[in-house]
Amino acid sequence: VCVFDAPTTLQGDALITPYADDLCGCIALLIAMEELKDTQVENDLWFVFTVQEEVGMAGVRHFDFSRIKSRRMVNFDSGRTHNFCVSSAGSMTHVVQQQLPMEAADGDAVKITIRGGLGGHAGLDIHKNRACAGNVAGEMLHLLGKEMPFRLCGFRCWSRSIFPCCDAEIVVPAGKYEQAKQTLEAVFAKVYSRYTRTDPNLCCRIEQGEGCVQALSEADSIRVKNLLFLLRTELRKCDAQDQSIVLGSGSLLKASLTEGYLDYEYAVRAVEDSVRDQYGALTEETLRLLGFPWTIGKHYGGWPMQTNSKLVE
Repeated sequence: VCVFDAPTTLQGDALITPYADDLCGCIALLIAMEELKDTQVENDLWFVFTVQEEVGMAGVRHFDFSRIKSRRMVNFDSGRTHNFCVSSAGSMTHVVQQQLPMEAADGDAVKITIRGGLGGHAGLDIHKNRACAGNVAGEMLHLLGKEMPFRLCGFRCWSRSIFPCCDAEIVVPAGKYEQAKQTLEAVFAKVYSRYTRTDPNLCCRIEQGEGCVQALSEADSIRVKNLLFLLRTELRKCDAQDQSIVLGSGSLLKASLTEGYLDYEYAVRAVEDSVRDQYGALTEETLRLLGFPWTIGKHYGGWPMQTNSKLVE
């Protein structure tokens, strides 16, 4: 059984498949089907094509597996051509969506702009020690808060799942802009020292804003800042013999605050379901302590490599 995914969109009454996530896998299967059509094989070969993997694995979740009699599977959705999957991580996503009250803000506005990160895929690149701009902003605000109070006006992370970019705006007490600027720049310099080899173009610009009319309360600002600071995009567990084989990780998937509306998603991944559930419990306890309600978004199981497998051999 070979599986790949082809995200689909609905336009009018027509179901459109604009591209396949694993186009190389799709082509390989079609060629195999063509070459095997006149070949006698001992057992049936099933070729399975599923849709909408990237938006919750909707296709495979609704597939009737009773139609398939095979006992072994080769997965072509490996992310790299000429590769097969012999193991895969399961995942669990925690979603926080909440409208927080905004209040009038007095003081000096400060704009934080983080750019230049390499970013990357949170599954394929998580072991490469690249900076997540959302976590960088969270750490900068965490240490600024030890010197002076601040209030969040808004922030946004975007682009690839290891976020290379983040914009944030805060309000500090009147007359504290220069001190805040120096503190934030000093903190960023310390953070950057961890990425001089793996993310050398990461940079940060601190500017005085024009003034925010509305901002979160100081208490809510600390709570939201802690989401960016505590729940990190990082490798958590790797294979002892091959450091490039990731066994567990965490990553920000969404992070924005717009006009008080918090839209936040954090995913944990692990090859073993018990480890995924442990990471999920740690995430839930963090959210509970911070006072944020959450729902579980996409979640699915993993499968570790079987070293004694005849198929792998």
